[in-house]
Amino acid sequence: AASGSGTLARQNPATSPAAEGALADLGYPELRVRVTSDGLELPGEIPAGRVLLTVENTRDVATVVAPIRLADGDSIEDVAAAARGVEGNDALVPYRNAVWAGGEPALPGETTSGMVVTLTPGPWYVLDLSDLGAIPPTLTVTGDIPSDPGEVPNTAVSVEMTDFQFILLLTVTGFFLLSGYAG
Repeated sequence: AASGSGTLARQNPATSPAAEGALADLGYPELRVRVTSDGLELPGEIPAGRVLLTVENTRDVATVVAPIRLADGDSIEDVAAAARGVEGNDALVPYRNAVWAGGEPALPGETTSGMVVTLTPGPWYVLDLSDLGAIPPTLTVTGDIPSDPGEVPNTAVSVEMTDFQFILLLTVTGFFLLSGYAG
């Protein structure tokens, strides 16, 4: 299994449009991902720690964008190839050993900033869950997680977990949400 952190905080995108609301006000670095018909556009690297995940979906289909970190020994080419051509939830099975740092949904033409994720140093991949067979872009997370990560988001629910693993895959209103930590 992979090791790393997939901590997240989530705000309601219906009441907090992109770049507005409590999460954007906390001043975290932004990981901006643009979803296009040609794939995902994002920076090549970002500092370790908490980041605000923003998704701009320019396509005409809904998607979820999710940062993942593969388990040692897994290659993104092998994992994506195993997912290629597989339908529904089964397409996520090849990614089961990865650390998932949550996922930000975006409807067609929508930009959302409803999630803060904590990324540990090292290589991460950013998946477009509407195209799991594609080779996702690499995101290099640099430096160390700050000892003082800043203000904790004020959310209705706060959950802190260590050494856990999700066994189930939950499908909610057509979007997949997987988040995990293996240490």
